[in-house]
Amino acid sequence: MTELGLDEFVIELGIYFVALVICMLVILHQVQGSPTHLGRYMLFRKLEIFPNANRNSSRVATMLQFSAYFYITAPFLILIGWFLLLAWDEYKEGASAIPAFCTLIIGISFIVFALNIMFIIWNKYQFNVLNVILQTVAIFLLTLYQCIVIFGYQNQEKFLPYSAIFLNFNVMFLALAVFIDKYDGAKDILSLMVKCFPMGQKAFDRNRDNNIQEEVEE
Repeated sequence: MTELGLDEFVIELGIYFVALVICMLVILHQVQGSPTHLGRYMLFRKLEIFPNANRNSSRVATMLQFSAYFYITAPFLILIGWFLLLAWDEYKEGASAIPAFCTLIIGISFIVFALNIMFIIWNKYQFNVLNVILQTVAIFLLTLYQCIVIFGYQNQEKFLPYSAIFLNFNVMFLALAVFIDKYDGAKDILSLMVKCFPMGQKAFDRNRDNNIQEEVEE
């Protein structure tokens, strides 16, 4: 067992981290994402071990509240501990600390993305400014992870990863430009073509018998 490192248990740690995040979201969902209401929720959450009581005692509610706070903070504690252990392991072996930082970035991005989805549910499926901020942070962290993996290592293959990351940037900016631009006067595809690709005074013949390419070349 002394020869085993964290690399042999990465799958188990990842599953445990995901399970803790799910537990955190389940607990927060009971109070609609407000941890300050956990005390009142635990006070009136009747336990099956006390069948004759209308509600939990204040002592039991306090213990349950501390347990709930632990499961809410557990994903962050586990992620920080995981990061520190990986960084220490890499430091002892004299290797790069990039895997430790990648684990931290992916873990934070996963938590932020999951919380963003739950905030939309708690807000009655409305997308507000907070959701935009959380979504932006999650996408930024994922993009940062991609850049670290591609540019942080010296690989012989450069064309494919470099093309993938820059293509990703091009698609993001293009999608942003498409969704921000307004096509209020566009009613169909033909109006979009006329607006975006003006062909002069010559109009398209809807009753043409020839090929559209020949008509455009005229």
